[in-house]
Amino acid sequence: MGNDYADQNLVIAGSTGSFVTPNNLGRAYRRCLGNVEVEKIRFHDLRHTHASMLFALKEHPKVVQERLGHSSIQVTMDKYSHMVPNMQEAAAASLESAFKKRTRKTRTRFRFNRLKDTNLAPLLLNAQNTQGMK
Repeated sequence: MGNDYADQNLVIAGSTGSFVTPNNLGRAYRRCLGNVEVEKIRFHDLRHTHASMLFALKEHPKVVQERLGHSSIQVTMDKYSHMVPNMQEAAAASLESAFKKRTRKTRTRFRFNRLKDTNLAPLLLNAQNTQGMK
C-alpha cells in the first residue's frame, strides 16, 4: 500500500483502495484460476468451499468459525452441521479402537487372575518361590 492508497475498509479493493466492480472482480478471478491447476469453482462458492474443506480436514469448528468471521460457533454449526456427521463417524471409530485396546488389556489381566484361582495356584507359587531362591 503506497501513499496514494485510501483505506475505505473494503473486503476487496483496487490498488488505490477504491471499489472493485463485480465484472472486474470476476475477470480477475477467472484469470487467476486460469494460471493454476485447481478445480474450477464459482467465486460465490469460495467461502462455503473453504469451510467445507476445513471440516473435511477435521479442523476444529471454533477455528472454522473464526476464519469465517461468524459471531458465534452456533452460527457456524447451524450453517455447516451437515459436515459434522462425517466427523462423528471418525470420532466413533477412534473411540471404538480405544475401547478394543482397553478390553484386550483387561481380558489378559482377568485371565491371569482367574488362573491364580484354579488348581494351578500351588504350581505358580512354587515356581515363584523357586525363582526367588536362585
